Amino acid sequence: MSRLLALLALLLPMTPALACPGLVIGEAWIREPPPGARGTAAYFTLRNEGSTPLVLDGWSSPAFAHVMLHETVLTGDRAEMRHRSQLSLPAGGREALTPGGLHLMLMQATGPIAAGAAVTLQFNCNGQAAQLSAPVLEEAPSSR
Repeated sequence: MSRLLALLALLLPMTPALACPGLVIGEAWIREPPPGARGTAAYFTLRNEGSTPLVLDGWSSPAFAHVMLHETVLTGDRAEMRHRSQLSLPAGGREALTPGGLHLMLMQATGPIAAGAAVTLQFNCNGQAAQLSAPVLEEAPSSR
């Protein structure tokens, strides 16, 4: 079942975020949290198909008390997560949020989050809001 969900996540078309003109979000997925954990991470790609820059500066989800943009930074042999307050996307730009890089930290789940479910994520960009539904997967989708 998890392989089927992973395949479906890869096959999902890019979704226009209509409230944020030019913003297209695709390949969204959320890692299933380990047993007992109340947090996890979300990954996706962002494209700005518009003619003006976009600034994403807020994230939320009704399934989590807190959502923050984090970047994994390697310092020597140590990895740490750094909070980022915004993400700028130039016209024609693309940004991938992936494990080991930029990602959304989803903290303090308001209920159970299990593979097979879908979670709504909300984005604020240029003073407007957009949302999408991301599948929860047991493991990262393969790129085959």
